[in-house]
Amino acid sequence: FAAEGAEVFREAVRIHVSGRDPSEDAAQYLYEFVGESCIPGIAAEDYEGIFEEQAVVRELDPSNESSRVFGRKDRTFTFGHIVPSSHPNGVCEKFKITNPNKIPCKVDLKVEAKGDTGEEVFTVQPAALDLPSHEHRYVDVYFKPTAMRQYAASFSAVVESGTDDKTKRLQFSLHGEGTLPCMTV
Repeated sequence: FAAEGAEVFREAVRIHVSGRDPSEDAAQYLYEFVGESCIPGIAAEDYEGIFEEQAVVRELDPSNESSRVFGRKDRTFTFGHIVPSSHPNGVCEKFKITNPNKIPCKVDLKVEAKGDTGEEVFTVQPAALDLPSHEHRYVDVYFKPTAMRQYAASFSAVVESGTDDKTKRLQFSLHGEGTLPCMTV
């Protein structure tokens, strides 16, 4: 069985038994072999499922100071404005990674800073997942700003041995801003 792609394969096989009585029904020696090939993958385009604890909007509004929002068009998740001293361990958001397929998969998770900051203000825990078939796991992404400025990074979840472009990689941008506390009078 040498399968290519995610498909179901069927083949009818008739077994010839030497010395059998020719008057017997030949159909009783007919067998059908069925094999299915599956490709490991994750639900990379189910944004409502991935961001089930956050808001999902069509497009982020730069004039709105929203936090915990994912913008579909921008493919960006924003932590919003964070006062660094009020969250000494950082702000944690949980994202759901789902394996909708019939086989388990291994997923490597990574956050890479954009720009030349030299700081790791965004982190992901754990660094890898073993996802059983038809199950999900949550990953924790932390934002811990160290200064009063904007930060950006790229989040990626890559399926080992994944070959389907729609299910082998989840990738989006992360944004957040360190800010001072303020009050409007």
